Amino acid sequence: MSHPWEEIRMVDAIAPTVLGSSLTGTYVSLKNVNKAYIMVHLCQASTDIITIYPYQATAIAGTGAKVFSLGLPCWLSNGCSSDETLTKQTTGVNFSFSSSTGDKIAIIEVQPGQMDLANSFDCINIRTSAGTTDSLISAVYYLDMRYQEADTPTVFAD
Repeated sequence: MSHPWEEIRMVDAIAPTVLGSSLTGTYVSLKNVNKAYIMVHLCQASTDIITIYPYQATAIAGTGAKVFSLGLPCWLSNGCSSDETLTKQTTGVNFSFSSSTGDKIAIIEVQPGQMDLANSFDCINIRTSAGTTDSLISAVYYLDMRYQEADTPTVFAD
């Protein structure tokens, strides 16, 4: 019996930080990934509307970075509490949190087939719009790997 952590690679996209200016997350390769989930957690203290943008690139250095042309599925919770559920959003290329304050979560699903594979786009990252410095944000990639990996993850190699 396998365990989820043996098949899912978790990678920090944006370490917990104050959201003052726009942010660009770490790039990861999806070459050996079945499916990726980008989970963004926002603790919003102001009424700014915060938007998140998944990007694709041809290398983990961010080469040729561009937004997705195909809409991506997203689930969003604009108020996390014990009974709050994630609500499926209309597929899109960016997603906005509401202007209300509080804890919020977004989960974006990326399948490699949604990328511009014909032009060698196989890396992703997440970006955010700017917000006030009293809001906190973090993001994690959950990568469903094709193969169990040894100690060195291939998600950081081109």
